Amino acid sequence: MEENKIIKLLEESPVNNIYSIAPKQYLARGFQYYREGRLLDFEWSPDYQTLKARVRGGSLYAVSISAKKGSLSYKCDCPAWSSFSHCKHVICALVTIRNLLNPNYFNISSQKEGYRDSLESSLFSFASSVHKEPSSHKGRA
Repeated sequence: MEENKIIKLLEESPVNNIYSIAPKQYLARGFQYYREGRLLDFEWSPDYQTLKARVRGGSLYAVSISAKKGSLSYKCDCPAWSSFSHCKHVICALVTIRNLLNPNYFNISSQKEGYRDSLESSLFSFASSVHKEPSSHKGRA
């Protein structure tokens, strides 16, 4: 099975890039949303070229992540999002994904039981025939 382009770009990008894509107040709120477990699930487009994350804020918002010309592109359907200044929902999604890809990044101990496994299952559904063990991504292609 081929490696997913979005996951590969997320794994390769420096983790501290998150700090440069949004204003300080959105970063703080995005990290707070991450700590509160507000990312509900992931869903891939049928061609696996777009990853959608549902994040619970004042309403339920959809964050889309895609790869274009070798770089990642983010969108959110909330009123605060713009292509020049990403919102707290995008930050929450990115921090959550980075933690799922490497538990040493943004590690918190207050996650509800089963929450991480559920998110990993939906994030890595493109590789479901290869990815068998939660928290161990060595087997996915």
